[in-house]
Amino acid sequence: MGCAQLERLDHLLTLKRTLAEQYKEFFKNTEFTFFSEPENCKSNYWLNAIIVKDRTQRDELLEYINKKGVMTRPIWELMNRLPMFADFLSIMDFIFKKCFKNTAIDIQEEGKSLLELVIWFWFPKSR
Repeated sequence: MGCAQLERLDHLLTLKRTLAEQYKEFFKNTEFTFFSEPENCKSNYWLNAIIVKDRTQRDELLEYINKKGVMTRPIWELMNRLPMFADFLSIMDFIFKKCFKNTAIDIQEEGKSLLELVIWFWFPKSR
């Protein structure tokens, strides 16, 4: 982070948490799970993600939303899988493979436009 960002850090974190609350509210009664902070923790929500049923649903949702001009992408690879960390073993490999690799989507910061597109994807007859 640069000095200008640090000076605005509280404001930036407030914006991130506000967006995360919108996502959390939107996804609470859907088949998708918004990845939110654990109890007794406080996330900075620099990354917002949803968990979907399987890789097929993930890929269909990503294709649909990205074609509409809202950037989404699959969740990233773990740091310990990068070449510089190749000798590092982690329980995260197991958790990542079991829980996230084929089902997590990084939903970025598109806010309202993303939510509208998910509604269209989820309820195609409303188009």
